[in-house]
Amino acid sequence: MKSQVVGTFQKLVRLLHPRLSQWFRATYPNFTHAQLLAVPAILDRESILLTSPTGSGKTLAAFLGIFDLLLRKLDGPGEARTSQHAGPAKVQCIYVSPLRALAYDIGKNVRAPIVGMGLEKKLRIALRTGDTPSSERVKFRERGAHILITTPESLAVMLAQESYAGEQARRGPDTFARTTGAAALPRKSKDVGALPSWTFGDGGAARGAGPFSRR
Repeated sequence: MKSQVVGTFQKLVRLLHPRLSQWFRATYPNFTHAQLLAVPAILDRESILLTSPTGSGKTLAAFLGIFDLLLRKLDGPGEARTSQHAGPAKVQCIYVSPLRALAYDIGKNVRAPIVGMGLEKKLRIALRTGDTPSSERVKFRERGAHILITTPESLAVMLAQESYAGEQARRGPDTFARTTGAAALPRKSKDVGALPSWTFGDGGAARGAGPFSRR
């Protein structure tokens, strides 16, 4: 890991986007040890594997990096449009949960910072499991989402649907899904302006990248 550990609260909050930093300081008294270790590396777009006890802030560590990149992308040229005038959102992050119940919990946890930062109209989250109503599936096809939370089975179904694959290819998403024998890890992108892509694991050998591939 090339990133140096940021050892203090003040140093790390200064690395985050100002809006994200303000939300964090108003919500939490400090970073956990896992977050102090992981967040700087994630901000540098390094691939990491983080293991720590339950309740140590692993999920927030990952999403702090994702929110930081999304906010900076919103600040970029051509991204200042309001949601009313913006087209379908591109999928920037895919969170694959092994359990439906966990997927719903993650959805609630991810929405909290978005609401706290007042970005409900700019950052969209979609939840896709076997229980997702058809109306929500249609909404995702039409409006897209920046963050997709799903299960391995539902992700496989989406990637196998030609209509869905064609729609994502037309939008030109910044994220690709690739099946390898690893856990979900952020990977560096050759495009400095793009968000890290994610690798999804099922314990098997590497397969084709699917419709999210960056050609």
